[in-house]
Amino acid sequence: MYLVKAEIKSRHFRKLLGPLWWLFEPLSMAIVYYFLTIIVFHSSTGSNQFLFILIAVITWRWFSKSIDESPLLLGSYASIIGRTNFPLLPLLYVYSGLQLVFFAAGIVVIFAFLAAYGIPLTYNIIFLPFIMLVQGTFIIGLSSILARVGVFVKDVGSAVWVFTGIWFYLSPGIYSETLIPQQYRFLYEINPWATIFPAYRAVLLDGTAPDFTKLAIWLGIFSVMMIIGLKVLSRNRGRIYKEL
Repeated sequence: MYLVKAEIKSRHFRKLLGPLWWLFEPLSMAIVYYFLTIIVFHSSTGSNQFLFILIAVITWRWFSKSIDESPLLLGSYASIIGRTNFPLLPLLYVYSGLQLVFFAAGIVVIFAFLAAYGIPLTYNIIFLPFIMLVQGTFIIGLSSILARVGVFVKDVGSAVWVFTGIWFYLSPGIYSETLIPQQYRFLYEINPWATIFPAYRAVLLDGTAPDFTKLAIWLGIFSVMMIIGLKVLSRNRGRIYKEL
């Protein structure tokens, strides 16, 4: 908790707006996507198009920020790791906790807009933590793998940044899944965001329950990936210390 607080303070030190940037960044991104998809290209996602896009942007931001910076995570703590026997896994947990704080701020923005649009929250909001658990497990599992690879392959950070940018447009973030041609439905369904995005929209925007079967399947896959990633990172601690 101390390291998370220290990271938050360091990121906003001497910035005039401080933590308000947590709110302005995803909001500005959602406005841009809304302008491009709804106003310029006249693509309709049904009612409440702006909220449809806003939920995806804030959800994706938690994932993309965590993944894009994970290959550089251990390198940013090289001075600490190189001089001490500091364990590696807490650094990953600190970074994940930091991004979770930013995501929580984004959820507050979503709640504010839901209230402004007159959309009430239903009892299905209790399933929100479960969806967050699925995504959080996905993030930790993938981040642990990329953090280890990033120590030895310096180019992986740039490659991941390009890949996540493409991945967002291959996911139903700013368009409806009904636009996916039938012949590509199988490829679409193996994308975890075809389950995660609709799950968030179900509990937040529609007030309905998410697809628990698909979420449970992905949670099982992500849990295995997380266990493997954390074990590999921990077992390669000696090699990582030498490399850093």
